[in-house]
Amino acid sequence: IFSFPEWEEICSSGHPCICKNYHKTCPALAPHCVAMFEKLKESVVESGSFSMKICPCENGLVEAVVPVRVREKICAVLLMGSVFLNPPSLEFHKRLAEENGLPVEQYLDEVRLTPVLTNEQFQKVLDFLKVLAEAVGSLLQSAVTNERAALYFEALSQNSPAVIYQCETDAPWR
Repeated sequence: IFSFPEWEEICSSGHPCICKNYHKTCPALAPHCVAMFEKLKESVVESGSFSMKICPCENGLVEAVVPVRVREKICAVLLMGSVFLNPPSLEFHKRLAEENGLPVEQYLDEVRLTPVLTNEQFQKVLDFLKVLAEAVGSLLQSAVTNERAALYFEALSQNSPAVIYQCETDAPWR
């Protein structure tokens, strides 16, 4: 989950080892990761009404973002990836490793361990992320509404000439 518009990582389940250990650390391949992430960011900024964006990486993987909205404003994005949408070409990745000085066999082992999803599986994950984004947005909206109600109640209780009784419980305005 990334904040928006800052794009600061809020939480993560981690990155595939192929990305973390090879693509993002290799001077020739890291720009592909950066370019993909920038495309995802631009798609959010350009279209405040987007529902999701899928972006391929020149390293052969794909990622997707799904917005989290509060009152139609994007406040965060859920990022899904990096995965292969087709079985990876071991020839392509072997050449990639050789051309960039990566340890070929270890790199290919990571290629084999990286998740490969069918389009149907990928769509199911995205559908889940859409539902999750809606749920998170609803929770955030409730929190905003409760906070506003609490502020209103505080102002009312401090500035009212009438007597307002407050419960000594863990009420949401406490």
